[in-house]
Formats: sequence, C-alpha cells, structure tokens
Amino acid sequence: MLIAAIVSTFAGLSVAAPPFTPIMPQPDFRSAMVEKSRGQEDVSRIVTHHGTWTRIDRKGSSDYYSTKGANATVDQQSIRLERRIGAERGIDFEARNTGERQTHLGESCTVWDQWRTRQPIFGATVSHLSCVTDDGITLWEESRHGSDVFSSVEATRVERRSIAAGDVRFPGALLTLDWWDRDLPSFDSPSTPDHETVMELSNPAVDTMTSIRTTRRLGPWQFQDRTVGTRRSIAIDHDSHRMQFRYESDASGAPRVLTISTPGFAEASAIRKLVSRRTDLHRSETILGESCRWFDMMSDSVDAGLRSCLTRDGIVLKEVVSGRGMNEQEWTAVRLARRPIRLEEIKPPAELLDPQLWGLD
Repeated sequence: MLIAAIVSTFAGLSVAAPPFTPIMPQPDFRSAMVEKSRGQEDVSRIVTHHGTWTRIDRKGSSDYYSTKGANATVDQQSIRLERRIGAERGIDFEARNTGERQTHLGESCTVWDQWRTRQPIFGATVSHLSCVTDDGITLWEESRHGSDVFSSVEATRVERRSIAAGDVRFPGALLTLDWWDRDLPSFDSPSTPDHETVMELSNPAVDTMTSIRTTRRLGPWQFQDRTVGTRRSIAIDHDSHRMQFRYESDASGAPRVLTISTPGFAEASAIRKLVSRRTDLHRSETILGESCRWFDMMSDSVDAGLRSCLTRDGIVLKEVVSGRGMNEQEWTAVRLARRPIRLEEIKPPAELLDPQLWGLD
C-alpha cells in the first residue's frame, strides 16, 4: 500500500515532467521508448527533438515542450497549456552529475540525479535518475524509493537525423476557437435571461484581498471572471457541457494554465448528470431587493459542495463553495443587471489565446 501511494504521487510527475536536457544544444533525433510503472500497462513513447522543441507522442495524446519554460498537451478532446513556474514544494530540482557511466543500446551515457524529495517519504528519499549521452539524449530514466525502482522509461531505438520544425512545434492553429458558430443542444436547461452579476467574496481567510467575480449569461453561454487578490481565473461554459474554457494565473497574476475542452456527447451527458441534480433547501433570502431561494446544487457530491440562492428566473445572487483542501467561500451579489449581452463579452480575452503568451511561439 505504501508503494502504491508513492507510485500515484510521484510516477505522474516523472512522466509529465519536461524532457531533461543537461547538455545543450542537442542534435535532431527521434527515439522510441517504453514507460513502465507498477500496476499499469507499459506505454509506448516517441520522442522527437529539433532546435528548442521536443514533442512526445503517446497513444491518443501529444506533449509539446519548448525551452522557454512552457508545455502543451493535446488529445482528442482537450488542449492544455501550462507555464512552468518555480518548483514543487518539497522537491529539490537541482540536477547532479553522479559521475557514473553506463552503456545502453551500445551507447555510453552519464547517470544524472535529476530530482529528489527534500525529506524522506515512508522512510526513504524518492528520486529520479536519467542516463544521458554526451550529446544530451536520454537513454533511460528511473523513479526510485530508496533503491527500489517503481517506474521507468527506457529507449529501444535512437535515430539521429534531420527533423523538420513543423514536426515538433505546437500547432498554434488549435487555439483558433470556432465555438461561436456551432449550434449544440443545451439539454433543455432552464431558460435564464441574459444578465451580468458582480459578486464579492466574504471570507475571513482572504477578506483583506480584493475579491470580485463577474458572471455574464448569453443564451446557453456563461462567462465567469474571478479575481481573489492577485490570482485570476476565467471559466466559459456552454449548457451542453461540450465546450469548456478554463484559465488560471499564479499568485503573481502571471499566466499559469489554460485548458480548452470539447468532451464528446457521452462524456458531456455524464457531466450533466453529475452537476444537474439539485435539492431545495427550503429557505429564502433577499439580496439587492430581490428574493432568492437556496438550493444544494451538488447534493450527490462527496468531495465538493455548492449551495446557490437563485431568483425565480435562475440568476445566482449568493453562492457558497466548498471542497477538499480549500476554505469555504461565500460570494454575494453587489450588482445585477438584466441586459442584452454581446458575444464579445462571452469570448475569452484574445491575449490568452496567443501562443507567445505561453512561450509556444
């Protein structure tokens, strides 16, 4: 059970981490590798490198990494952009050359101690080792708990050959959204009038910060822009649950992660069933001179909670959000305007869809 906990915590970090490049520049190359982890099937990986870009392909998904500190993951239903900002707490990312030499696939490589936990986990340090050739190509990787290997990546073939830039660069055209031209069903959701609400956060843990949430509704579309202190998040949703946009900044306000999801019909239906059940709490409140009724919007959820006070036409005037690992947040409307909403007020800010913002240009 202890090993299973370690695998679930750290194996994902090893697989999702950007390519380790202690030696630059690297030559153009393509390598075939196999990922192995306890309790999981082996996964094939193709690594392609050119210039400042590396692309890693697995079945159904591709990861694009640039040396500017950003990466993108693309699969059939989502795009995720992420800036690598700082290191995870509790992990020392200072790479150390162990001086050990090994031979793999007939090539010599040096073993690097890539990262390690600052404190023992279940009695031993968790670390990640990579064996890198003299021109910077990784031949194998291992994640260890003490001396016990719990996940690994091993090259089965390496080809040094010319690679075209277009084979490794993130395809920026994927950020050109055409959502607004689609006509998708909204699962007969209740009709809510076009409107804009501005809400403020009342929470002792963060009440010294400026915390504002602006929500706009246009037909089946909802746009929400939230700031808590210097952190900003934006969420755009369609009532069909088949188009979702999520953006988050870090604590300084700099871009951290952007996710664009287009779930299929079956997945969207499952999401709808999860979030559509609500329970009448049989109490009302008056806010901004309007009466609203309280509902538990996620009565079947165990790990999260959402209670909303809704007007007769479905506008949220007050909301209490809770979840595992977070303080309960209470948002209260300070302004409400039932008015026509323009499409431009629903679309994401154009700068968030610029690859240059994410270091992917």
